[in-house]
Amino acid sequence: MALFLKLSVCPSSFYKCSLKKLCFNLPIRSYYTSLKIFSGLKQAGAVIAIKSLLLKGYCRRSTKKNCYLNMSQVQEFNDYRAKMNEVILGKQNKVINRLFNLDTNTYAEGALSVKTKEMLGLVASMVLRCDDCIKYHLLKCHEQGLTTEEVYEIFAVANIVGGTIVIPHTRRGAEFWEELVAG
Repeated sequence: MALFLKLSVCPSSFYKCSLKKLCFNLPIRSYYTSLKIFSGLKQAGAVIAIKSLLLKGYCRRSTKKNCYLNMSQVQEFNDYRAKMNEVILGKQNKVINRLFNLDTNTYAEGALSVKTKEMLGLVASMVLRCDDCIKYHLLKCHEQGLTTEEVYEIFAVANIVGGTIVIPHTRRGAEFWEELVAG
């Protein structure tokens, strides 16, 4: 079960609307991640973080005239990826379309199982320090039924191969994995 932090703030300082206040339900992990970007756990930091997320469009109004900020990073990643893939593939560039096709076919069942290929893709993505790639392969590993223990062994291999520079990507990968497992 996910933990949520509820914040009520006066919108007059940063958001023009007729509401008396805005209410936010934020997953705790996302809340702390947002605050780290700004100046810590001060109240001013919370207002700045909320303003930033509102301006990025992750806010939707409910019928109760409140604003709930509850988009998970998993959903955000999937939505953005689908939107941009549609844009990119819609341009009908032969080379890009072939590259996407090659990528899809590379991870299909073959002499190696899909699960093994996704684990290899995750290690390579971590060593290359590609956060979007890490999220994608974690999502695929989750779909393939990997356990948390298996994922952390993959993290260990990636850190040994890539060195300590991979540690920040491991942190973000672990945060994403925890959200996947939590559902």
